[in-house]
Amino acid sequence: GLALQTFERLSARRPGLRMVVVGDGPMRARLERAHPRARFVGMQTGQALARHYASADVFLFPSLTETFGNVTLEALASGLAVAAFDTGAAGQHIRDGVSGCLAPPCEGLSTADAFLDAATRALGSCEADGLLRMEARLAACQADWDGVLRRFDQHLRLVASAGGVATRYAAVA
Repeated sequence: GLALQTFERLSARRPGLRMVVVGDGPMRARLERAHPRARFVGMQTGQALARHYASADVFLFPSLTETFGNVTLEALASGLAVAAFDTGAAGQHIRDGVSGCLAPPCEGLSTADAFLDAATRALGSCEADGLLRMEARLAACQADWDGVLRRFDQHLRLVASAGGVATRYAAVA
């Protein structure tokens, strides 16, 4: 997958990097064989999952199709530097370079390069002052009901002021 490919490319430049893959699926055995430097821990929940978030610095979310991506909010709430594409929940909750690092959704080989750039920036933010990680936590806190309703109200006001037609799509959640 793209996350593992990105890890391989990053670790070629930074040999000390480690990657932990949380989750399971039918491709796990094949991916473990193909990427022996990554540690696969399977499905995790509760305190075990929380420990993985707490021990990480960067969270790679390379999906172009996931519409909500609850794990993105979990990673932000854990104060991780998230690298993701500017789509779905990631695009709604992350301000590029402020609370995470976004890659433009693109196609072909440029997809891998765009995601590598976002991951490189996320990793660099961890080595800098930690401000991005604080902003990530604050971004996750904005996903409460009050924040969602406030943004929904703003969107309705935008549509009303435009004569009933929104000129730009504004996400609600």
